Amino acid sequence: DPLSPIIARLREQGKIGKHDNTPAGSRFAITNDEWRNVVCPAIAEERGFKPEQVRLERASEFNAIGNLYDPNRGKFNILEWFEDIFGDSSRLSGGDCGDGGLSDVGCCGSNSRSADIAGRPLVSFVS
Repeated sequence: DPLSPIIARLREQGKIGKHDNTPAGSRFAITNDEWRNVVCPAIAEERGFKPEQVRLERASEFNAIGNLYDPNRGKFNILEWFEDIFGDSSRLSGGDCGDGGLSDVGCCGSNSRSADIAGRPLVSFVS
């Protein structure tokens, strides 16, 4: 994973958390808040993008990319955080193959640290 060194460094610096058995460079067990406020800005800085160019995918983007370009999306028993807001303090997540794959969308508190939810940053080149 090309993001592993960035994530590992952020964990070593204590900027993002993890579970006891989570590998340091893993995309799992990072809260949505940490993705948005720490990880995505660090990726932008490391890769030379503006902070506003890097964010998590929206549920609709996850679905469209999976249907058009990436046949592996939605075929695993994991969830992904999405950028979409739900209610006051929750974010959408989804993609678990057992719950519908590309059509699976649910919500979790944005500060939930789950061992089965990862993140997939997206870089936008449109201003």
